[in-house]
Amino acid sequence: MDSILVLDDLKLVVCKFCRFAILPKGLDYHFQRIHKTELLERGKIQALIEEKDLIRDFKDLEISPSYRLFKELSLYSDGFGCSNCSFITRNITSISEHYRKNHLWINPRKAGRSSTKKIDYPWISNLQCQQFFRNPPKNQYFRILDPNLDVENERNREIAENRLISNQDQ
Repeated sequence: MDSILVLDDLKLVVCKFCRFAILPKGLDYHFQRIHKTELLERGKIQALIEEKDLIRDFKDLEISPSYRLFKELSLYSDGFGCSNCSFITRNITSISEHYRKNHLWINPRKAGRSSTKKIDYPWISNLQCQQFFRNPPKNQYFRILDPNLDVENERNREIAENRLISNQDQ
C-alpha cells in the first residue's frame, strides 16, 4: 500500500503522507477528509489492516518515554526535555510551566528588560524527539535513543544527569 506503513513491532499504522500513526477505526475518516482518497483505495487500506494484529484502542497503547528512531515518523530536533521526569515538549512556555507546576522551579529571569546574563535552565534543550499521534490523548513526544542523533546533546544530558543526582541528594 502506497499510503500506509505498518509498524509491526508496535502494532501501529502510519500515514506515509502525514507521518503520524492512526488507529484503525480512524483510517477511513483520515484518508477521506484529510487526503481526499477515493472510496476504492480506502477499501483496500481497510482490507489490508483487517488482516493485521493492530492496536485498536488508545487504552491498549503504552507510550514509553524513549524509543529508537522511527524513520516513518517526523523527527524533531527542537525538543525540550525535563531532567527530573520524562516530560518532553517542543514549546518553551510548556517546559517552563511544567517546571513551575511540577518541580516548583522559579525562573531567575524576572519580567522587564532582557538581561545579558546567561541563565542555566534546568531542562535539556535541542532534544531529538518524535510523536506517534498528532492529537490527544496519546500525542506526547518521546525521546530518541539513537546515539548517532544524540551526539550534540551529550553535554546537555550530562548537565541534566548531574542536576538530577544533586536533586536526589538533597
